Amino acid sequence: MPYAEDGRSQSKDVAMNPAKVGRPLRHQLTKRIAVTQCAACHNGGSRAAMNFRGLMEAPPEGPQTFTYDQDLLHGHAYTRQTPDVHFTRGLACIDCHTEREMHGDGQVYAKRHYEVEIRCESCHGTPERLATGITAQGRRLRNVFVASAPNPTGTVTLVSKLTGRVHSVPQLATLATQPAGHEPAHLAKTECFTCHTAWAPTCYGCHIQADYTAYRTPVTVAFDHLSGAHATRGWFRLTPGVRFADPEPVLGVNWRGKVVPFVPRAQPLFTYVNAEGRTEYAFRKLGFAHNPIVPHTVVRQSRTCESCHANPRALGLGLFTSREHPKLGEFRQAPDFRWDRIVDEAGHPQQVTTIEGARPLTRAEMERIRRAPYKLTMPAQGGTAR
Repeated sequence: MPYAEDGRSQSKDVAMNPAKVGRPLRHQLTKRIAVTQCAACHNGGSRAAMNFRGLMEAPPEGPQTFTYDQDLLHGHAYTRQTPDVHFTRGLACIDCHTEREMHGDGQVYAKRHYEVEIRCESCHGTPERLATGITAQGRRLRNVFVASAPNPTGTVTLVSKLTGRVHSVPQLATLATQPAGHEPAHLAKTECFTCHTAWAPTCYGCHIQADYTAYRTPVTVAFDHLSGAHATRGWFRLTPGVRFADPEPVLGVNWRGKVVPFVPRAQPLFTYVNAEGRTEYAFRKLGFAHNPIVPHTVVRQSRTCESCHANPRALGLGLFTSREHPKLGEFRQAPDFRWDRIVDEAGHPQQVTTIEGARPLTRAEMERIRRAPYKLTMPAQGGTAR
């Protein structure tokens, strides 16, 4: 039963008060689930349903902060970014993701990532073969159709579950010339979206204060729905971090053993005030983490070869300090502290990951990436270099 993003009904039903929130669009069940319905939950974490539409969560300012009454989408302001090519072509989340991925298969998984069965290859195939319409779990996609063999034109179509529109699905195997990076050795170690991601949501730093002062006169800070009363002590977010749409995100290895973009999972700095009102510590780094992500910002144009192979930051060695982002100086770390450094030159992790099997690149992997031959764009007489 779909809901509008403002939670108000658009029905003419007299029982549906259009002025009240929390009402469905209309009294009607449907299988045609729009992206906005998915975004009701999937706007946090990896922010997939927002990225897909080209919306990046912006730093809160003034009346946008949580201390003010506000009427913002999911409680956030957003900046416009490049949307996913699948979104611009009219596809919705349900056109790719299966009922098992959304409703489960009867098993409990530690992370939702482990149940995702759709792959880029399921619809677009590989440079060597056409798509089969088969998921990673061996199930046939019910809305993807591959023409019977022989199929010299490489005809593969997808019927949108949302609109019913028939889409022709481009096939890698039918390209006259394969682009750089489509070599078998490269694809064996790299997910397709690693190169074809336009940007990834990135946020460094966030100052949180836990104030447990035993005030003589209680100060109500938040409503505790478990106790049914206002809390008299609590946690406060004092300073938001630096947020931006990263066009060349850091790389690491996902649980499938493939190189993918990594983004900060959480980079909170904590200040703790005890019951006596004394600050026991301030701006302590706790639980810094980077995790693999499927940004859902796929575009036809890939990131450049040199943005990975000639870029220490892409390897996870870090670049951003308070010199590059002056706002990070508010978090009182050493001036040379690299917020995006997830591994050192020897391959030792500098931040944790919360996805089992995911990790930064090893020293050997970093060396292979540096040494790998790749096409470099450089100024040359009369045009583009190799």
